[in-house]
Amino acid sequence: MNKTEQYYLELLSMSYDEAIKSLEKINGKPDFNYFTEPSYEKYKKNLAKNINNPNRYYKRRKQEIHHILENKYRNLSNKKAIRKNNIPYYTQKKQHLIYVDIIEHAILHKLIAIEAGEELVNSVSKGIIGRATDVEEIKQKKLEHIIAILLG
Repeated sequence: MNKTEQYYLELLSMSYDEAIKSLEKINGKPDFNYFTEPSYEKYKKNLAKNINNPNRYYKRRKQEIHHILENKYRNLSNKKAIRKNNIPYYTQKKQHLIYVDIIEHAILHKLIAIEAGEELVNSVSKGIIGRATDVEEIKQKKLEHIIAILLG
C-alpha cells in the first residue's frame, strides 16, 4: 500500500481503537509474542538480567511493533518499566501486538496522548518522530507536514 499524507491524516483523525482496527487490516499482526514468558517472569522477579526476544526479524522488514495495550500500560517494551510497574505478561502476547511503520507508530502514541490528556505520553510520540526524521521514506514522500502535526 502506498501510504500518502492523506492516509496519515485520516489515521490521525480516528480514535485510538479505530486506528488499531484499521492498521490491523492494513499491516497485520505478528505471529509471535514480544517476549518469551519464562524469561519475562524471571526478569520481573530479579532472577534474570534480560528478557528474551528471539523474534526480532521484523526489524529487517522496516516495520515496528506497537503494543496495543499501551493505552492502558506505559512503556511495555521497556525492561525497567516492566519490572518497576509489575506489568503483566499478557500485554506481550501476539494478540496485543500490531505491525506499524514509524509514522503510524508515532500517530498511535499521539492518539493515546490525546485520549489520555497526558503530556508524558505525547513525549513518546515525539521520541518516535525524532527517530523518524532521518528516515528516507519520509523525505521521499514529503511527509514533513505530518511530522509537524505530530510534534505540535
